[in-house]
Amino acid sequence: AEGAHDTEVCLPTKAMTGSPMKKRERRLRTAAVVLLLVLACVVPASATTLPGGFGEVDIVAGGANLNGPTAVAYAPDGRTFVAEKAGRVKVVQPGSSSATTLINLSSKVNSYSDRGLLGIAVDEDFATNGFLYLLYVYELDPNTPDSSAPMVSRLTRVTVRPDNSLALPAGSSDPETVILGKDSDAPCPVPDNTRDCIPADFHWHTIGTVRSDPVDGTLWLGSGDSHSPTVDQHTWRPYDESSFAGKIIHIDRNGRGLPGHPFCPGDSNLDHVCTKIYAKGFRNPFRFHLRPGKGPVVGDVGQESWEEVDFVEPGRNYGWPCYEGTRQRLTAQPQCQALFAQEGTPEAATPPDWQYAHAGGASITLGPIYDGLS
Repeated sequence: AEGAHDTEVCLPTKAMTGSPMKKRERRLRTAAVVLLLVLACVVPASATTLPGGFGEVDIVAGGANLNGPTAVAYAPDGRTFVAEKAGRVKVVQPGSSSATTLINLSSKVNSYSDRGLLGIAVDEDFATNGFLYLLYVYELDPNTPDSSAPMVSRLTRVTVRPDNSLALPAGSSDPETVILGKDSDAPCPVPDNTRDCIPADFHWHTIGTVRSDPVDGTLWLGSGDSHSPTVDQHTWRPYDESSFAGKIIHIDRNGRGLPGHPFCPGDSNLDHVCTKIYAKGFRNPFRFHLRPGKGPVVGDVGQESWEEVDFVEPGRNYGWPCYEGTRQRLTAQPQCQALFAQEGTPEAATPPDWQYAHAGGASITLGPIYDGLS
């Protein structure tokens, strides 16, 4: 991985510092942003200290039958679906202490470094449609699996029956239906508004989270810049509305854009990339939480110095790579100089709602918002 600051860790809240944005501080006070501690952690689980009123429960006793779990989704009937980094999806029945394999996609998943099967979500109407969404880096060269070579990412759907068998789409022997990232025969070309391709050409900052909206069942997902620290033509993809790199994406269940899309409002072709972009300018929006009817709260992983929390609004540019938090960077680059010159205008980059200096490798992993505090 790039460095310790890109590893998921336990982050003490005392490491956070308030942003000078007073209005946004008030928004953060009304909802406690809880950092998720279910994945890798720098202290043993037995040493976890939880606030009053919180408890810790093992879903699968002792981690049995799980190997590299990355994400969890809960079905309304009590089943728990667990994504494993290498590409397997496990299911835990209510009351069970072990997991069984629902589907094994390891031959399709590239799990090198930050890559893998990283996102999973049940559809808001799972009880009636059985839809389970999977977000992963797709293996372009199965003859040399899990290499660092350029790859692509994709969002797929399987239909899970009550007995944990998978329904096959009409006329297909493959239970997966590709929702986004259908253009996956080769690494993504230069950004193109007509190409359904999610870049994963670098092995850092690929895809991360998928969520089904509790209001209307639309889909939200995050895509990192998938780029090395060197400056080249790919550096600026987070600003390019014809690329999925460095974006928060909002689509319907079939992978199409939505009416009212913010970046190209005059474009009525909902297959175009720009109609699917909700916000841009992210480095690695690895984990986010949905606020019903209000969009996502995103934890964007920083590079040298700053981690940030963004209450994401449609059509906004959140700054990366010219900003890390509120810190200007790449100051000699003309693209960044032009963006810096817009500070104080409506076209300026949107600063984070909260930022903190990472120290000792602590990166942000944003979890649920706890609404129990007034």
